[in-house]
Amino acid sequence: MAKLFYHASTDRFSPGTVLRGSFRLIENEKQLFDSVVSTSSKPCDLAQVMLRHMRAVVRDPRLKGQYDSTVIEGIAEYVRRRDFANTVSRSRCAFGFLSANAARDFVSRYRQGAPSHSVYEVEAVGRAWLADVAAFNQGFNYSLPFDDALRELAEVGARYWKTVTLDLTLSSRYHEPEVLLEGGARIVAKLAPG
Repeated sequence: MAKLFYHASTDRFSPGTVLRGSFRLIENEKQLFDSVVSTSSKPCDLAQVMLRHMRAVVRDPRLKGQYDSTVIEGIAEYVRRRDFANTVSRSRCAFGFLSANAARDFVSRYRQGAPSHSVYEVEAVGRAWLADVAAFNQGFNYSLPFDDALRELAEVGARYWKTVTLDLTLSSRYHEPEVLLEGGARIVAKLAPG
């Protein structure tokens, strides 16, 4: 029997559905994410590109959190490509947890105000990577000058990527373990609310 993981989503899925790893980005976010991960960019040079897109997104308070996520994911991908190229890209993964309670805790902590989430039991389609998402979830520091905040975020990204491993037995050493399900995950069952 395959190892089971847990995934939280606002989407409704049937058993057997395969979740593919991908980000859902609005057009401003897509331009931003693509500019952040371009191979010619350096973190301190990204401020100009990011500021161009930030005004349109941050004007709408509902989008600010999504903008933060886009910046964080973009910088993390830049750092991965630069320093950790033999690890999987988060953009090619579905995200999971080692327990249903961890999935529910994630929703209550980071998805407040979002539509109701369901928790699904899933199995990996490809490899399952373990990471400690604790530092990654600190967010974008708006109190710092923009270039400094980007540098700090790149350092956070490097700390995150140093934790990424295929050895799932290391989870007890992690503050907030998450599972990166390379290539996606297959829905096994929807769990009862919990």
